[in-house]
Formats: sequence, structure tokens, C-alpha cells
Amino acid sequence: MRESLSLQHQTLISQACHELQLPFSEYNFSTLYLFRNKHQYEILSFDNSRYVIFGRSYQGEPFLLPLFIPEDWSELIDFGREQKVSYIFPVHESYFEQFGEYSIDVREEESDYLYKREAIERYKGRHYDGHRNAIRHLLTEHRVEITAFGRDQRDEASFVVEQWRKDHAQADAEECLEAIEKFELLGISGVMLYIDGLPSGILLGEMLTKEIYLNHFIKGIQKYRGIYQYLYQQGAKMAPSCVHMLNWEQDLGISFLRAAKKMYHPISLLHKGRVMIA
Repeated sequence: MRESLSLQHQTLISQACHELQLPFSEYNFSTLYLFRNKHQYEILSFDNSRYVIFGRSYQGEPFLLPLFIPEDWSELIDFGREQKVSYIFPVHESYFEQFGEYSIDVREEESDYLYKREAIERYKGRHYDGHRNAIRHLLTEHRVEITAFGRDQRDEASFVVEQWRKDHAQADAEECLEAIEKFELLGISGVMLYIDGLPSGILLGEMLTKEIYLNHFIKGIQKYRGIYQYLYQQGAKMAPSCVHMLNWEQDLGISFLRAAKKMYHPISLLHKGRVMIA
């Protein structure tokens, strides 16, 4: 089997990711599906019961993303060579020593940001003074309402994304709009923010592992000081009770995004290995 990734693969991929319980944002059907066009994702049979994803990086490099952990990585490497890929990705650092002579490339821009849920809920400590002050300003200067995102708010959420896109033309607006349209099919949840009665912000995500919630998208009308600090906080508060950690995905090497994510003080960066096989 070799097919372009589509909704018909949702059950297969979701079950594989659930069994793996890996903390990386790539091990999530919505992530793969929403970015299927940018990465030209296909699903391939490795054998009768196991599968891999073929994709291309933003630079056009072909790679394999395995939907299983092989007992013998050499079999997967041989398969990758047959498919003429450059590397296997993402490989958890706990497996690095199994690759012997193979070069492993770890890039900061591909590392996921991991946060403690409690830290984002409370913004406790001097290093969060600015966050608390920004929220205080927002709540003092404006009438603010936060609700769980639902189907009746899709048009309002899309309006927020279109407004956001005017200042961020290079980013992921199209993928976010599709997530809004298909959120029920994909199992995505989130929060919707209204400021002075107007739709002004949205945060969308879903469970990644049994304890980690994955933030897919956060979009806000930037003129409101404190909007992002508040959205992140409320998103953390409204996540399922089993959540202890938040994955905010990678920064893709975008300087303003990297600076913004580091301002929230992640507890770690989840490094992902590229095992170079070509």
C-alpha cells in the first residue's frame, strides 16, 4: 500500500500513535493530516501490520516517519533506502545509541516546547510578572469572555484567523482554517475568546499522550495587550483533568515565535533526531 494521507487513514494512524505514546507533535493524526499538503505525506505499508509515513521537509528532503518502534532499526533503514529517503524522523534520543555509525542530526527549530500545565495555569513567580500584568491590563481595560469552542463559533473563529493572517502571511492560516472546519472529525477542542463582545482569539488542541495536551494553533487580534497570555492560561485551565504537560510544538526557526515561546519558560525542549541514511 502507498496512498496519499487522507481522513480514511485516521483510525489506523491514531491507533498507532496511541500505542506509541511518544511526546512528539508529529505523532498525532491531526498534525499529519492538516500539514499533509505542505509535506506531501503518504502512508506506506512496511509489512502486513506496520506502516510508515513518507514525507518531505520544508526544504524538500524526503524522509520516513515510522508508526512503530522496530526491534531492529536496520530493517527500517534498508526500507528507507529502497524508498530513496534521506533520513528517518523523528527519533527519540533514547534510541540514538542503537544507530552505531549513522549520523544523527538534531535541529533546535524542530524541537517541541514542553511546559508544566500548572505553570501556565497560575503564572506563579517573578519570571511570570509580565504575564500576570498583561492579563491584569486586559481584564481591566476590556470586557472579556472565554468559552469552549463549538460548531456555532466556526465563522467567528475563521474571522479571527483571517485577521491574524494580515500580520502573519507566511504562517499556518490555511491549516488552522481547516482545523476549525473539521474540528469534530479530527477530535480537536479549544477555547474561544471575545473582547468587548467581538471574536478576538482562539486556541485549538487535543490530547497527544495520556498526560500531554498538544496546542495546535493559537491566534489572536494582536492589538489587545495580554491576549496571548490569557489565551494560553485559559487553554491550560480548560484542558482535561488528566493533563500534566503542554506541548506547544516547534518554532520552525522563526525568530519571533522562538522568542515568544521561550518567554513562557518551557521545562524542556523535546529534541528529535534525524537519522541520516543517505
